Amino acid sequence: MYRWVDVSEGDWFYHEVVEASNTLLEDGQPLVGGIPYSSFMADAPYLYDEQTAPANQKMYTLDKKVVPTKANPLLIYIDGVQTTYKEAKTNATGTKTDVELYVAPRKGALISFMILGKPLVDHFGKPNLNTNYAYPKKTLDHPYVYDPFNRKFQEYVYAFGKQLRRAQVPPEAESKLAEAQIAAKYIGDKQDTYWISEDRNIFLPYNLNGVTCTMQYASKDKENNISLRRETIRASSQTGNIRFNNRFFPDAYITRAEAFALIDRLRKQLYSKFTDIDAPVSSYKEIMIAEPGQRFFKLNTRYVPGSGMLKVYVDDKEVAVGTDYEEFDDHSICFLLPVTQGKPVRFELTKTTSSRFVDVAANASMYIAPENRFEKYDSTADTWWCKHVMDMEEEKIGTNYLIEGMRTTSFNQGAVVVDKFYNPGEGKQTAEIRFMPQTLLTRAQAVTFLNRFRKWSIERFKR
Repeated sequence: MYRWVDVSEGDWFYHEVVEASNTLLEDGQPLVGGIPYSSFMADAPYLYDEQTAPANQKMYTLDKKVVPTKANPLLIYIDGVQTTYKEAKTNATGTKTDVELYVAPRKGALISFMILGKPLVDHFGKPNLNTNYAYPKKTLDHPYVYDPFNRKFQEYVYAFGKQLRRAQVPPEAESKLAEAQIAAKYIGDKQDTYWISEDRNIFLPYNLNGVTCTMQYASKDKENNISLRRETIRASSQTGNIRFNNRFFPDAYITRAEAFALIDRLRKQLYSKFTDIDAPVSSYKEIMIAEPGQRFFKLNTRYVPGSGMLKVYVDDKEVAVGTDYEEFDDHSICFLLPVTQGKPVRFELTKTTSSRFVDVAANASMYIAPENRFEKYDSTADTWWCKHVMDMEEEKIGTNYLIEGMRTTSFNQGAVVVDKFYNPGEGKQTAEIRFMPQTLLTRAQAVTFLNRFRKWSIERFKR
């Protein structure tokens, strides 16, 4: 279950955010997710520190200066059990923090100090994510054997007193992908999942970087005898950088790219729930068997008539528009003569560029007038949001498109001129229709689109 450290039960949006975060789509991913980040404010850094308790000691020193607050508390665990503390104050160095406990822990107890910090955000409330981050990794001390069907030699990993789940990686993925790629795909941003490679490297989620874990695993000696090994490990990022994804950032502005990507994922879930067909996407293939005397075929997608993007095959032979059939409208074709009964008619559509927006799957840039600077925005075909837009840009409600573009008439050296919120300015140059992925949605725009999507859903899935 997804929980966010910046969403609490007292927030007016709590139930909606938690419910949406735990609504899983067909691909197993949540409907909405957090925003990854890695940078913190200088006066509120992230801290995780572990110390082993000596005998009769109540005072401990942390290597960073931290100021615990209600919004940014200091959390302390003794042997995995959360406890309270008497006082935390900056010590004489001015750069470190002394923490006094009420009672001295037993000698040898593991004390964990954690403060979540405050992420560094821009003027839109969006956090920063540095590159070159890596999953915590540790090589086990002994040869490793994994047998999920052996009940005698069961494997487990515990952190903070809770058992982690092993990622289920198909054998073909292990043979084709590098270890880091497997960790990224099968651990992702989960906080309770681990994976161990055949080379006995254990990968842990980002939130367990530097955290002491206990584990048990099967090991094989030179004589192929299998035995259980118990080990205490502390995995760490090989690059020294990790990414966090435990915050929702409710006060951050949402961009058009984020909003429409979210709606497209919901659109695909609705198709899956209420129809027996897949949602129309930018790469489409469908085969129909001709009925007696059939000339008219209605596709389960939309295309742009006259663009040449739609290919039609009868009995595996391509037929030509104008000679063999006519493009009746944006989702139907009509053959000039009836297709022979029983013959397969195949329709293929592959879009590599947008049919409506000049800045989707194409190089694009903005000129931010208040800051007097140019900024390129990533809008190539493999950008995370481009496929969502191309998948649903032909969806209509009545005669209107579900996605509306933005009319741009002001340019500086080919870059669209925008204000500080990335809204395009008014000009007198030749108009272009752009998607503008980084433009922020106003409440009016958000409500208008949500209501339009509501009406589209009713019209599309009514019975």
